[in-house]
Amino acid sequence: ANSSWPKMCGLPEYNKLRNIVDRLSRRYLVRSGLAKETAASLNYSIFNWAAVHRPGEFHGPHTHVGEYHVGVFYAQAGSKAGKLRFGDPRGQSGPFGRTFF
Repeated sequence: ANSSWPKMCGLPEYNKLRNIVDRLSRRYLVRSGLAKETAASLNYSIFNWAAVHRPGEFHGPHTHVGEYHVGVFYAQAGSKAGKLRFGDPRGQSGPFGRTFF
């Protein structure tokens, strides 16, 4: 747990969400080809952060180097919110360079 947010880390709802993320992360790794036993015993961390964006603000493109996988959760998004865009950071030449909305 992130020690910089001790109040949040102590919330039962937060810990329930982290357990769900952990379970789904390991399931994803198995479905991606990792042996079930390896995924179950894998020692990895779940890093989380929060951001609040006002109308017109956004989070710019960035990468997460060395991560098994990355996800995003929006607790609330207005009807005029933009689309979430995932890009392939490995380059523009095929088979890479695809973008997903």
